[in-house]
Amino acid sequence: MPSMGKGFLIILAFAVLITGCGSDSETASESWEPFKFLGSVHPSKRYEAALHPNPKTGLMGPELKPVLPHEPPPVFLAEVPLIEGIGEFAQPGAELTIQYVGSDYGSGRKFASSWDEGKPFTFTLGKGEVIEAWEEALENGEVGDRLELVVPPELTKGPFPPDIPKNSAVIFVIELLAVDEGGASST
Repeated sequence: MPSMGKGFLIILAFAVLITGCGSDSETASESWEPFKFLGSVHPSKRYEAALHPNPKTGLMGPELKPVLPHEPPPVFLAEVPLIEGIGEFAQPGAELTIQYVGSDYGSGRKFASSWDEGKPFTFTLGKGEVIEAWEEALENGEVGDRLELVVPPELTKGPFPPDIPKNSAVIFVIELLAVDEGGASST
């Protein structure tokens, strides 16, 4: 038995040594992770929160604060899944309810937020009610998905959100709260 305790201590010391060395590799891996947001919630807590949104606003959790990358923005729509959803997939014609935060990619200035509006935003997917990037990113999204989008100026065309900086790349965090396939009726 005493040798097992000694072996355990050696393994523990080795694990601590590896973990300590991991800080350099974490820094290296951060350099290839272009986008990060503060305020992320562990998925299990996020799904628990999805069952209990704020009863006054319908929003879940605190507003996310972007940490902007120092690299030039991509020339295409960049999507980074932050939390994988579960459940129903969003298809054209479905009514989607989302919460979102939008910031200018260069300055970091926030220009749009469902938290500032005091409620989630609902629209019909595929009807041109939102910017092109949201249409593209949310098609086939699942309830509970949280996406980080870096949007080039070409994909910011559309009626919502209205205050997107002109000729500028922007960054959004969008969380898909609900998909209602029966929400949009055909006309």
